[in-house]
Amino acid sequence: MSEYPSRLPVSEPNQNAPGPFIPERGKATSVRKLIANRRNAQKSTGPRTPRGKEYSSRNALKHGLFARPPLEFALLGEDPDEYAELQAQLFAHYKPVGRPEELEVERIADLWWRLRRAKRHETAMVRVAVRDFGRREIERQKEHCYSLELSEENLIIQLRQVEKEITTTGRVPADIDQKLASLRLVLETIWSQIERKAREEFQKKCGRRHEVEQLSPEEYSAKVTWLTVVGVLDFLEEQQKFRILNTREIAIAEHIIPVGPSLDNLIRYETSMERNLSRALDRLQKLQRSRNAEMIIENAED
Repeated sequence: MSEYPSRLPVSEPNQNAPGPFIPERGKATSVRKLIANRRNAQKSTGPRTPRGKEYSSRNALKHGLFARPPLEFALLGEDPDEYAELQAQLFAHYKPVGRPEELEVERIADLWWRLRRAKRHETAMVRVAVRDFGRREIERQKEHCYSLELSEENLIIQLRQVEKEITTTGRVPADIDQKLASLRLVLETIWSQIERKAREEFQKKCGRRHEVEQLSPEEYSAKVTWLTVVGVLDFLEEQQKFRILNTREIAIAEHIIPVGPSLDNLIRYETSMERNLSRALDRLQKLQRSRNAEMIIENAED
């Protein structure tokens, strides 16, 4: 049993009666003062604003074994307030009690911060690769793209002549058919696909099968050929528009992941930080489980 009552009487006793003796202070405290202290303590709810709560969450941080000097943040281009906020949030989340638990939470904050640095390092390596290797790749492809555009311009001119001839005559003359045969050989990879889509589109436009059957073979061939020529023209013009952009995207994609020794060093560093972080979390959980078990035992004894 405790020497002092755990609950004060509702009715106040004689004010002239001597109060209980407090050994730690070495002097008597009146019951009236004890009652006033307890009433005042019930009115104190702690900080209410977000900033006040953030500051109070750092009250447990007294020594800062893993604290970093401001100069280190400045040299590395980092914000010390972000580090302090991370540490405060971790303290608020894990609620460490005692110096061993506090040290583990400080270490956890330090390891998370180092993993963030690894991410910054990876981003910097990718940017350098895209800036140097990607730019050289684009320059190397420019000449190839220019030669392709020249050959395609010639094809586009011929296809426009074919389109105009079919539109004017409504049929495919023999000389145009020979020209188309040569164009089909050059555009073999895409011509058959576009021609198949042209036939499907023509069927949909006609709507009914008997309307197609009413056309002569020459008219049907002219319609499908005209739609095919228009589709090939659209494809070539669209390809020219996006060729440089696609080349740049390919160059970036090739170097978006670091390669060589840089990647090996990054993987080893991240693996080490993650392993240490996992160990720190395990130690913290063991300390807190042990503390909770001791509290349960003490409460059971009381």
